[in-house]
Amino acid sequence: MASESGFSLHVTVYIDPANLPKFFEYLKPVYDTVIAEPECRFFELYQSPEDPGTLRWVEDWTMSTQDFMQLGNVLMASLQGSIQSVAVVACRVGIHYLV
Repeated sequence: MASESGFSLHVTVYIDPANLPKFFEYLKPVYDTVIAEPECRFFELYQSPEDPGTLRWVEDWTMSTQDFMQLGNVLMASLQGSIQSVAVVACRVGIHYLV
């Protein structure tokens, strides 16, 4: 049974390494907004040294997934055109509920 006491969001994106500087430029204001949210426990970003175009991040939240989806929709709307301009090849997302 899922708990609404919190969850962890795991994201993997694959980007052409030539587009990484632009991706990081667009990600920075979103990152700053996310870590300023009181319900965000942490946001960690990882880059593969063997494959620099593979980025992973983990966000840990105390809010409900419903509230998160509302916040996420606002953030994604602001980032959508930017993401398309850096040609994200693929993206995987997983939600893990904290029990």
